[in-house]
Amino acid sequence: MSHSRFSKNYQVYVNALMMIFIALVGTGYSGFIWGAPVAENPVSAATQAKRLIKPDSKIQARFAGIRDAREKQDALIKLAELMNRDLNKFEDVGRQLVLFVSQDPDAPRMMTADVILVSIPAGMQAEIIMGIAPFLNDAILAGVAKGLLDTCESSDLSLFQPALNVQIETGEEPSDAFVAYLVNRAPGRAFSILAKAVSAKEERLTLLESAHMVADYVWRKEEFGEPYAAEKSKRSAIEGLQQLVKSKVFFCRLYVSEMLRANPELRTAELAKALSDDKNEYVKAAVEKWDNK
Repeated sequence: MSHSRFSKNYQVYVNALMMIFIALVGTGYSGFIWGAPVAENPVSAATQAKRLIKPDSKIQARFAGIRDAREKQDALIKLAELMNRDLNKFEDVGRQLVLFVSQDPDAPRMMTADVILVSIPAGMQAEIIMGIAPFLNDAILAGVAKGLLDTCESSDLSLFQPALNVQIETGEEPSDAFVAYLVNRAPGRAFSILAKAVSAKEERLTLLESAHMVADYVWRKEEFGEPYAAEKSKRSAIEGLQQLVKSKVFFCRLYVSEMLRANPELRTAELAKALSDDKNEYVKAAVEKWDNK
């Protein structure tokens, strides 16, 4: 083969490889060349919210009025306009809040949400929560939804219970994302509420008795300090956790994980293995937080 012929064929091969490379880059698969796939144009929270939520110009204008108010009194007047029951169901207000905050998650917009969620009556706040909670299931909007729900002052979860009650009474299973949020926020109270949804009476009683054994130990520890929490109470708590970790209901196993995160002295090799091997994504995520309180 002559040198000129070899050079010509070599150039053809090089040109072909370049065309393939350009095609891969153009289609968003350049990561294949480097050994790791690269996401093409990740969707922003603002874009996702626009896809899922039809904007209500009337509600959005009221949000903007509250945000732009120069004085607190003016903001409260705008808030009163928003609370006019002729406006819409407050579930819609919750959805519109997700849209409003996601478009530009700056401080003024989240502060507007704070004013609304903190200042309005509990009944209306509970309805707004029902509009926000479903977005915990969306990977892109979950952060916005969690930020809004975190604003709600409800250590006993009383504001969240109506949303759960509606689902439980209609036979609808609360979403794993909503359940996980509640258990992460207040494990004991969330467990008590969610256990009521377990249909089998004997199973429900067993779960509640096991959780009570754990709660008794935690109460003794908080009231008198760990050294004064009786060894018998500690053994009972571990026994209760061992019962709960076997449950097919994932919120029970998530509760165990949260209690072991808060009370590492209750961890045993058996409990740690059971939770580490758990297939539920929320349980696994909770276990990963054990050393990052």
